[in-house]
Amino acid sequence: MTASPRTVVIVGAGLSGLAAAWTLSRAGHAVSVVERCQRAGGRASGEQIEGFSVDRMLSLLSTGDRHLLAWIEDLGVADTMLPLRPTLLCQLHRGRVAAIDTSSLIGLAKIAGIGLRSGARLIRLPRLMRRYTPLLDPEAPERAADLDYRSVADFARLYFGPGACERCIAPAATSSDGGDEYEMSRVAFLLQWSSEQGTSPGIPRRGLQYLARAAAERLPMRYGFDVDCIEAGPKGGFRVHCRREHVGDETLEADAVVVTTSAGIAHTVAEPVLTLPERDYLAAVQYGPGATLVLALDRAVAGVPEYVRVPRAEGSGVSAVLVEPGTPDGRAPSGAGLATVAATQRFAASHEASADDVAEKALLREFADAFPRAAAKVRFARLQRHTSAVPRFEVGAYRAMARFRRVQDDRRAQGRRLYFAGDYLAGARAEHVVASGERAARALLADWNGSSSQEPAARVQT
Repeated sequence: MTASPRTVVIVGAGLSGLAAAWTLSRAGHAVSVVERCQRAGGRASGEQIEGFSVDRMLSLLSTGDRHLLAWIEDLGVADTMLPLRPTLLCQLHRGRVAAIDTSSLIGLAKIAGIGLRSGARLIRLPRLMRRYTPLLDPEAPERAADLDYRSVADFARLYFGPGACERCIAPAATSSDGGDEYEMSRVAFLLQWSSEQGTSPGIPRRGLQYLARAAAERLPMRYGFDVDCIEAGPKGGFRVHCRREHVGDETLEADAVVVTTSAGIAHTVAEPVLTLPERDYLAAVQYGPGATLVLALDRAVAGVPEYVRVPRAEGSGVSAVLVEPGTPDGRAPSGAGLATVAATQRFAASHEASADDVAEKALLREFADAFPRAAAKVRFARLQRHTSAVPRFEVGAYRAMARFRRVQDDRRAQGRRLYFAGDYLAGARAEHVVASGERAARALLADWNGSSSQEPAARVQT
C-alpha cells in the first residue's frame, strides 16, 4: 500500500474491471468503477428465471482457476458458489456422447475417431509441452510470442496427424469460443492445455452473475456512465469525460485509469492519450460473433454435470454444450436440468442479420440434431448473442500483443498511469479476465510503490 491513497477510475464493470477495482480498493486507494449499463458483469451477467440461471457465457471453470477461486473466497461468497461441482468431460462422435480422458496418453489415444496412427503420435505432446513450458504463462500470454507462427490445425496435423487434430487438439482449442482451428494461433491451444494439466473441470453452484453482483455491492459503482474520452490532466493525472442519460456531462478526475472494455472501445475512449503503436494495436484486435442458448429442462438428462465438446467434423453449428442436473439452491431447481449451448462463430456470423426468434429456432434445431434426448425436455429457451463476443487469437495476435506490452512498459517507465485489461489481453474464460484485471492493478501498485512488476521473457527452441 502507498503512503497516501490515490484516485483510480476503472472503465468497465465486467469481471476484469471488478477484479482490478477490488485489488486496488483492498490496497487502500479510492476507486470509482464506471459502467454504461445498469448492472455489472459484462459477459458474466445474467438473470434468474423460474429458478434457472440464465447466463451469457458457459460457466465452466476449473480447479486450477486460482485467481477466480481466490477472489470468490476473498469476496466471502465461497459458501454459496463453492466447491465446484465436478463435471464430466465428454465429446460428440457420430451423434453419440462419450466421456473422454485427456489426463493421460492412453486416454487421449482412446478418443473416438482419432485412429491408431494419430493416437500413437500423441506421445509427442508431453515432450513438446516440456519444451514450450518456459514460454507459457497464462498471466502473461504475450511471452509465448516466439511460438506464434502456426495455426492450431497446422501444428496438430504436422505433429500428430489429421485424426488427432480433428478429434483431440482442435476441439480442445475451439470448443469454448467456437473459433476456427485453421486461423487460431497454436499459442492459444498450448496455453489452455498447459493450464489444464493436473486440474479438473467444474461448475460453480451459482451463476457467475452472482459473483459479479457480490463484487459490485462492495465497490463504489457508477452505472449509466458512458465514457466519451480520457484526456491528460494536471500533475500526470487524467480527466475522464462521461455522459449520463437524462443527467448530462460529467468529468471525473483521477491519478490513474484502468480501461477494461473491449479493445475497440478502449481505442475510442483512450485515443487522446495513446501513442500511435497503441492505437494501431487496439484498432486491429479482432473479435468473433457469439451466440449462447440457455435451455431450462423439465428433467435432467444426466446424473452429473457434463461438458460436451462438438468437433467440427460433426458438421454442427454447436461447439459445446454444458448440461447439469438441478440441485437445491443451485443453478436449476431440483429434478429439473439446465443446458447451455454455445454456437460456433460460423453459425453466429451466418445468423447476424436474423431476428432473435429465427436465430434461436435455428440453434435449437442444431442442438436437437446432436442431443435429441435433451431437446425433448425443453421448458423454455433464452438466446444470448453479440456481434463482438470473443477475441480471436489468430496467428500473429500474440506477437502484436507483445509489441503492445513493450510500448505499455515504456510509457509506464515515463510515468503514465494508464493501464489496460480484458479478454483480448488474456483469453475469454472467466479465469483469464479476472487474472487480467488483477495484473493491471498489480502493475499500477508496483509503479506507485517504485518497484517493477516486469520479468524477462524466457526463450526456447521453437
